[in-house]
Amino acid sequence: MGGDAVRRILAIAVKDIRIEFSERMTWVVFFVLPLLFTAVLGVSMGNAFSREEARIPVRVVDEDGSRLSRHIVDALASSSSLAVQSAAGEAKVPLEVIIPRGTEARVLQGDEAVIHVRRLEKSVNAVSAAASVRAALTPVVRAASVARLVLQTAERLRPFSSPTERKVFFYAAFEAAYRALEHVPVRVEVKSVGRGRQAAGLSGFEQASAGQLVTWTLITLLGAAEALVSERVRGTLRRLLVTPVSKTVILTGKMVGRLSLGVMQMAVLILAGQWLFHVNWGQSPFALTVVALTFALSVVALGIALSTLVRDPRQANGVIVLSSLTLAALGGAWWPLEITPPLYQKVAHLLPSTWAMQAFTVIIARGGGVSDVLPEIGALLAFTALFLALGVWRLRWE
Repeated sequence: MGGDAVRRILAIAVKDIRIEFSERMTWVVFFVLPLLFTAVLGVSMGNAFSREEARIPVRVVDEDGSRLSRHIVDALASSSSLAVQSAAGEAKVPLEVIIPRGTEARVLQGDEAVIHVRRLEKSVNAVSAAASVRAALTPVVRAASVARLVLQTAERLRPFSSPTERKVFFYAAFEAAYRALEHVPVRVEVKSVGRGRQAAGLSGFEQASAGQLVTWTLITLLGAAEALVSERVRGTLRRLLVTPVSKTVILTGKMVGRLSLGVMQMAVLILAGQWLFHVNWGQSPFALTVVALTFALSVVALGIALSTLVRDPRQANGVIVLSSLTLAALGGAWWPLEITPPLYQKVAHLLPSTWAMQAFTVIIARGGGVSDVLPEIGALLAFTALFLALGVWRLRWE
């Protein structure tokens, strides 16, 4: 591609950018609304995703009322991550732990006892609470296993004179084992890579900042569909064809103009997220740039493909808004995919927005670099190739 072609591409791109910003509403949609939504959603999500020091409320139903069940309740209450509530509590909690009647009796008999943990809602708190419950009960379960083994061994050597003596022996062994397990000689220390905090997902403002970036740039980038349809209806594309400009140059100019708009908007939202909302956009600006560009390419290509399915600008606007909101919502821009069912998560990976949010999560929450987001970059490039091939194949110039 020669210098003359490049100049024509840039001329087409600059013309489209000027037309886009000739209306005041464009400035509002580009910058004001995304920042406003980020602020509102960041505050509202803060309670659910960013309270790392807060205890998660958990309801405990003790149907057994035994000495062993009291040990279980005490172990849960001593957890730094859980706030235990009684069964009589009416407050809404994400998790409920039920100690069934006969738990102590089954353990003393040598049978398996099951403690039921029910997730009452699908949320990040419920997932975290379930993990905290398992961690808190691990010493109790191990101590009970050791005590039962000691009890069975002692019983084979000398039978107990009464069930009371047997129970007293069991709890003496249980208490000794529990104290010993509190001071195990091996300590496991978990450290996060890059950011100095252990984070599986995004905090409130991180989720809001990344999610609103994806949502609003989807609208901007899919605007390629409306731009192409408008120029086709007005006959602008047809008039361009009679000039010494090839279809490739025209289409490339349109893509460059739309990409520039999207990249400009993303840059503003990233900088605003960092300065206004204190969002750490990772340790690798290069990885962030590559993900942003590949995401923009895939969505612009989708916009070109969508332009072949609509007849007029009004219809194109409706398709753009519907497609943008659908891709954002299903792709994890509005809520973390971790709280959705496994099947939903698999189906969601058929969307470019899912791969973009996944990449942003790795970069923001885990401090990932380019090597950590190569699968996401590859998927976004594959979407670009697919959508662009469909768009070019079906594109109508008149």
